[in-house]
Amino acid sequence: MDEAVRAALEKIEASGGFAASDRLRRFLRFAVQAKLDGQERQIKESIIGREVYDRGDEYDPRTDPIVRVEARRLRAKLKAYYEVEGRHDRVCIEFPTGTYVPVIHRLNLSPPVPEVPPQRLQLWAVASVVLLIGSVSLLTLAAGAANHWHTPSETVAVVPAGWGGQGFGRNDRMDEKLVAAVASELSKRRTARVIAFPAASGEGSEGGERKEVGQVARELGAAKVLMVGVQAEQDSTRVTIYLVDTVSNEKMWKTDFSRSEMNSSEAQRDLARSVADEFEAKKCKTPPYWSYRISMA
Repeated sequence: MDEAVRAALEKIEASGGFAASDRLRRFLRFAVQAKLDGQERQIKESIIGREVYDRGDEYDPRTDPIVRVEARRLRAKLKAYYEVEGRHDRVCIEFPTGTYVPVIHRLNLSPPVPEVPPQRLQLWAVASVVLLIGSVSLLTLAAGAANHWHTPSETVAVVPAGWGGQGFGRNDRMDEKLVAAVASELSKRRTARVIAFPAASGEGSEGGERKEVGQVARELGAAKVLMVGVQAEQDSTRVTIYLVDTVSNEKMWKTDFSRSEMNSSEAQRDLARSVADEFEAKKCKTPPYWSYRISMA
């Protein structure tokens, strides 16, 4: 293995996001080693399932999504690593969405810093101090913006579609199961303060009271409401997610997921992770709002 890539790989494996996850380290090392050996054809879902996750010769990716789930975790962990611990690394390893074959970037070293004439050293020092003060100010503003979603005013209530009077949910029991899974995933990630749907209240059931989103928000003390609706289609299940800003009563974004199987706990947790990924990706966006469909068998 290339020495620079080996050193970069060992640093990643020892980092905080990977040190406690043996399976992610094995996934990463298997893919990078195969890439460097010119064995990209071996980096397939079926082979990763057998070689990395010990699934055996009978492993069928169509019924066991372990590799897809772990690949999503691997991409998120690498992104977090390069934002903090690896921001100065000279080798960058990434896994583009839609493939398990890593892309390895080798960054050029910075050019030598020219010598500064002695008579200019004082001016250089003054300019450095001014730049440092400006950078600290910008970082402070950025930190404030990043923490904006963690303030009490940005508390998010996760509720079934029917509970807010929306018409896109047709399966109250499945709605509530997904709501619980999504709320749990968001809470674990600490993306925002989460208020889960009070399932024991009986609200939103067939024939129950329909409430406006603003009323839902006031009762739960939330500034935003994430609504989850499930509707059975001919050969799949469609799950629709709305994020509603209760101050303006506008839908900030909408996402549709299509799944061929939604009854197992693993399938529900997998979808909850996908919803949380979308929520994190959109949480710092501003209008205009988005609407798109993601289909996944």
